[in-house]
Amino acid sequence: MTALADREAKLRILVEAIPESLWVVSADGELRWTPGRVRDEDTGSMEASGFVHNVIPGPQVAEVHAAIRSTAADGRSRRLEYQDDRQLAAHVSCELRFTRCDGGDVLVVRQDTSERTLAAARIERLAYYDPLTGLANRQRFMDLSESSIAGARSAGERLAVIYLDLNSFKRINDSFGHSVGDEVLKVVAERLARKAEGLRREWPEVSLARLGGDEFAMLVRASEGYEAAAVAAEAFRTCLAEPVAWNQIEFLTAPSIGVALFPQDGSDIETLLKNADAAMYHAKARGLAEVVFYDEGLSARSRDWYELEARLRRAIREDLLELHYQPKFRLHDRSVAGVEALVRWFDDKHGQVSPRRFVDIAEESGLVLDLGQWLVRAVCRQLRTWLDAGIAVPIAINISGKDLAYGDPAGLIEAETTRLGVPPSLIEVEITETVFVNDSSAGRRAVDRLRALGCRIALDDFGTGFSSLAYLSRFPPHRLKIDRSFIANVDRSTSDGAIVNAMMSLARSLQLVVTAEGVERREQLDWLVACGCHEVQGFLLARPLAAPELEARFLRTPDDATLLRMGEDEDSATQPGMDPPRCEARALSAS
Repeated sequence: MTALADREAKLRILVEAIPESLWVVSADGELRWTPGRVRDEDTGSMEASGFVHNVIPGPQVAEVHAAIRSTAADGRSRRLEYQDDRQLAAHVSCELRFTRCDGGDVLVVRQDTSERTLAAARIERLAYYDPLTGLANRQRFMDLSESSIAGARSAGERLAVIYLDLNSFKRINDSFGHSVGDEVLKVVAERLARKAEGLRREWPEVSLARLGGDEFAMLVRASEGYEAAAVAAEAFRTCLAEPVAWNQIEFLTAPSIGVALFPQDGSDIETLLKNADAAMYHAKARGLAEVVFYDEGLSARSRDWYELEARLRRAIREDLLELHYQPKFRLHDRSVAGVEALVRWFDDKHGQVSPRRFVDIAEESGLVLDLGQWLVRAVCRQLRTWLDAGIAVPIAINISGKDLAYGDPAGLIEAETTRLGVPPSLIEVEITETVFVNDSSAGRRAVDRLRALGCRIALDDFGTGFSSLAYLSRFPPHRLKIDRSFIANVDRSTSDGAIVNAMMSLARSLQLVVTAEGVERREQLDWLVACGCHEVQGFLLARPLAAPELEARFLRTPDDATLLRMGEDEDSATQPGMDPPRCEARALSAS
C-alpha cells in the first residue's frame, strides 16, 4: 500500500505540474476528476455538474457540450479554439482538446494559446500589411482584388483599379533623406485611408494598399463603373492637393493617377494593375497631377518608355550622348562669364529625344547616377580640349540630389581632373536649393568636398524650392541663379520685379554673383541692366550650341562684343561686392 500511495503521490505531483488545465468529464459534461482541488480561477465553487458553465465562456458552452458528447460517442479526438474576454485586464486565447478515456469518459485539456495567437497575428501582419503605413501590402491587395473580381463577375458588376504615384516624392527622398520621406508617406497614407473610409459609405467594397515606394492602389467595386471610378479617383487626387508640412517646410505630393476598369480593361488583377500603371505613367509623362483612364494605345506608349530606358542605358554606356553649351554673359562688359553644359541625345531610332523626357526616364529608372557620371567625364574631356586650344572657360554642370546622397561627385571630379590635367576651378557645380535646405551630414560633406576641391557652387532655380533661407549661411554658394519663372514678366509685373530686386539685394549683401536665367526679350535685359544684375543667360543672347559653333561665335573671335576675357578672375570681373544702381519700383500692371 505504501508503494502504491507513493506512486499516486508522484503521479499527482506530475499531473499538477503540467501548465495546462485538465478535467475528466462524463458524456453529459459532469466533472469526474481534476488534479487536486479545482482552481478557483477555473471553476470557483462549482458543483460537479457545473463544469462547462463555470469554465467556458457562455457563447462556447453549446459547442463544448457537443464536442464532449461526440468524442464520447465516436472516440475521435477534437480541438476547439475560443477567446475568453471575461478577464478585463487581458485578452486570452484558449484551445480545448477532447480525448475519450477508457470507460467512455472524456479528458478535456485546456491550453492558453495567447502568445501563439499573437505571434500568428504578427506574422500575418508582416506578410500582408505594410509596416510603415499599416495599409495592406501588394500581396494582400492582390488577394482581396481576386475575391472582389470573382464577386463582381458573379453579380454582373463593374470594378475599378486605381493606381496612384506621388510626382514629387523622389525629390523629397533625394533632398531630405528617407526618414523625412517616410514621414511624408505616413501622412499621405492617413489621408488616403480617411478618404477610402468615406467612400465606403457609398460603395462598401473599397480596398486600399501601398504597393511599394510612393505607389498606392485602390479597388472600388460598384455597379456604376466609370462614374464611380471617376468620383473615387478624383477624391483621392484632391485629398493630396494640400501640401504636407514638415519642420516649417511644405511638400507638394500631387499624384499622377491611372484607372483601369473591369471587365473591359482586364479580367484579372494582374492585367488591371498593369493597365492602370500604364495610364498612370501617361499622366506622369504629361507632367500634370491628373487622372487618366486606360485605353489600348497606352500600352504601346508604356512599351516605348521601357524601350527608351534600355536605349538610354546603352547610350550612356557607349558614349552616344553629346553636350551643348549655353553661354552666360557679364552685363557690365558683355563678355562671356562661362557656359552651362546641357546633355542632348539623338537616338538613331527615335531621333532627337527631349531632355525632359530622357531625364524623367533616368530619374524613374535609377540611371540618373550613370548620367551624372557621364556628364562629369564628358565635361572634363571638353575642358582639356579647350585648354589645349588656349581657351579657359568655366563650365557649369548640374548635380542631382541623388548624386550628392548616393554618389561621389567630388571623388569623380577629382579623379578626372587629375587624370586629364584640368583645374577643378573651371568646373561650377549647380545644385537646386532643395539640396541646400536638407541639413544632412551627407549633403554638407558633399558640398564641402566640392568646395575644397576648388569647384564653384551655384544655387540653381533660386526661389522655386522651399521657403527657408537658413541654408545660405550653412552652405554659402558662390552664385545665385534666378529661375526663369521670375524673369519671364520681370519688366511687366510689379510683384515679379519686386521679388527679383529683393533676391539681388540679398545676393549683394552676401557677396554673391547673380545670374538671371531665361532672358528672351530685350525689355527683360534692359530691366536687369538697370537693376544691376551681374550676369544673364537666355535665348535672346545665345541658344545652347555644340562646341564647334560656340567656339566660332564666342570663344575665338577677338573683336566680338562678347569676347571672353582670357585669364580674368571672375570675382573681379563681376564685382559682386559693388552696390549697383538700385532699380526703383515702377507702376507696371501686375501679370
